[in-house]
Amino acid sequence: MPIDQSDGTKQRLAVINDHTPAWTRLTDMLRRSPAQRRVRRTLSEYSHLMAEAEPYAVAKQAQYATIVNHFYDLVTDFYEYGWGHSFHFATRFKGETMREATARFEHFIALRLGLRPGLHVLDAGCGVGGPMRTIARFSGASILGVNNNDYQIKRANAHICAAGLEGLCSVRKGDYMALDLAADSVDGAYAIEATCHAPSLERAYAQIRRVLKPGGLFACVEWCTTASFDLGGCLSIRRISLYTEGRVRFCLAHEQDLSPLENR
Repeated sequence: MPIDQSDGTKQRLAVINDHTPAWTRLTDMLRRSPAQRRVRRTLSEYSHLMAEAEPYAVAKQAQYATIVNHFYDLVTDFYEYGWGHSFHFATRFKGETMREATARFEHFIALRLGLRPGLHVLDAGCGVGGPMRTIARFSGASILGVNNNDYQIKRANAHICAAGLEGLCSVRKGDYMALDLAADSVDGAYAIEATCHAPSLERAYAQIRRVLKPGGLFACVEWCTTASFDLGGCLSIRRISLYTEGRVRFCLAHEQDLSPLENR
């Protein structure tokens, strides 16, 4: 269906699943993608914002929402075309397809959280809702996705409707840095490779902890460095040590290196 854009263009919202032939996915992506002039403007603004400050510097932190929105306005269609609906990595075992590995990983998250029908769960940074739909089907839990990108929200809602999961899945515009949810309101939460965009992990984790009911579990999949990582010329590496420092007051129930065995 056509979507009116602020610049007067039309954007076609279609539902294409992971089984659709590549050529059909590509032509559909080209039809629904923003007008060329809008892409150029967004790319120019994004490049300017990224160039004016070192990663995680004050100027970038102050404009993180704009940077993230520009990024996903530009890449979401390409992600869906080449990656599918789940924008994350998963360990892939011999003989396993990428789709199978992704689903197994998402089932693993659901099992670690102990999800079941009747529970209400937060997906912090839900993308176009691939993990949400898989986890809802697998566990029967109700999942609320939070996303601050309008285009991804439209894509997620279209996929939810196409899957017939309106009763279990919903998406709202929001920011996990300032969740518009009551304290102690969700039974569980997860963030899958999403809080890498947070200007402050401590603040993001604190918001998620605030909305969790007492005893609720939070599963967080992050890109982390290990003891074997060579810093080399990297100047801006965020070390995730908030659990051990206790600043967010989470109790670590389980941690696991999800990298392939040969890379450990």
